[in-house]
Amino acid sequence: MEETTMKTYLLMTILVFGMGSLCRAELPSVQDKMRAPAIISLQTPEAWVQIDRRLARSPQTLMESLEEYLKCPASGSSGRVLDKATFYYVLDKLGDLADAQAIPPLKAYAEQLREFDAFFARVIIERIQARLRGRDEYIAEMVRWLHGKFPAHEETFPGTGVRDEFVERSFYAQEAARALGKLRAREAVPDIIAVYWEWQEGWYQLYTPVLVRSLAQIGDTRAAEVIKHYMSEVYAGLPAQFRADILEPGQVDPAWAYWQMRTKGMNLEQTVNAMVSALAGNDARQGVVEILTLMGRQVVPYLLKALAQPPGPDVDNAQFAVIRVLGNLRAPEAVEPLRQLLRESPSLAVKMACAWALGKIGDPCAIPDLVVLSGDDDLSLRAEAIRALGEMKHPQAIPPLLKVLREHPNEATRTHAVSALESSGMRWLVPILEYQRMVEPSPLVQEYLADAVITLKQRR
Repeated sequence: MEETTMKTYLLMTILVFGMGSLCRAELPSVQDKMRAPAIISLQTPEAWVQIDRRLARSPQTLMESLEEYLKCPASGSSGRVLDKATFYYVLDKLGDLADAQAIPPLKAYAEQLREFDAFFARVIIERIQARLRGRDEYIAEMVRWLHGKFPAHEETFPGTGVRDEFVERSFYAQEAARALGKLRAREAVPDIIAVYWEWQEGWYQLYTPVLVRSLAQIGDTRAAEVIKHYMSEVYAGLPAQFRADILEPGQVDPAWAYWQMRTKGMNLEQTVNAMVSALAGNDARQGVVEILTLMGRQVVPYLLKALAQPPGPDVDNAQFAVIRVLGNLRAPEAVEPLRQLLRESPSLAVKMACAWALGKIGDPCAIPDLVVLSGDDDLSLRAEAIRALGEMKHPQAIPPLLKVLREHPNEATRTHAVSALESSGMRWLVPILEYQRMVEPSPLVQEYLADAVITLKQRR
């Protein structure tokens, strides 16, 4: 029984129900409605988008997709996980769309399945039956499931004799939350919020992501504090397999949905300031760098103001994160402020971020500052400056990198110099690196040089 239960818990970790909806705010609109930006979730697989497009033409393709899954040979490869996730996605789409005529073949299909898969199919059949009774009754039934009042069965997994109340309670509630999110059932928001807080203790907390995504899809601002709590207090503490959930086509990441709610009615400057304040520890930080990056170059003037006068209490983190966005956007306006911070900031993390960003921007006027840091006493700062010089892919950065390779006494630093020269992509360096390999005393650096030569020779 324990083995069956553990297998079931592992299968449940790949059930993916990303949910969300947009409120009016200064965040950009989602350009690809089928594949919204993934912030704290995983990107929607192209296979799922294709399934939805096939469904738009013919709902019958759902059963065809399930039959395709059955024909797939079992595999222990990592690719099989996506197959299983896609299988569950198709089952969920049946729950969303299938009519009464689909129930008999689905029951017959379920008899071919084992353990958790058979249980999943049975729950989907029950959801189809509830949905066919009309929207109001469907919502009422899903709310009952949410609170643990679901159909009773002698065994959780058909044909095994095993009953697992935890699996039933958590899974029926997840299915209910997903359905309520798809319906954008605002009347169910208080119930979803109540279950979220109820699930903060014990193993149930592992399955709170689906509740959060349901609230995100409904888009009711009453849920903002719950989503904030999840991102600030819960998300980072969850095991990776529980928080790495996949967005379904048309769904919006909870972090994106939260900031749409949080910045509703704000202008662009107020929106950016609110996000930078979050980076300083005054709100949920999760996903803010990614969202600001997605907002594009329009945020740069306000980020430069924040860089000069960062909010507290966590000034270093605010500056660090703002610098990351400026680097992501490759903002040339940021070069001089970044050079100044590189020289003057007392924070090692901020200096490293400046070096990284200057490498991404690629302005050669920053090369002298990076060269100075390439000789710094701190190994991590030294390595970041060397990487930045390689990232620039500029001829003026090559001589100082070669100097580090030839003269620096630290072996690790010389390997960083080789990697930077390799990343520059300059094929003319091949004979120089081949010679340097001959005179290099360290076997480790020799190995790096050999790999770099091979890579550069393949460049055209």
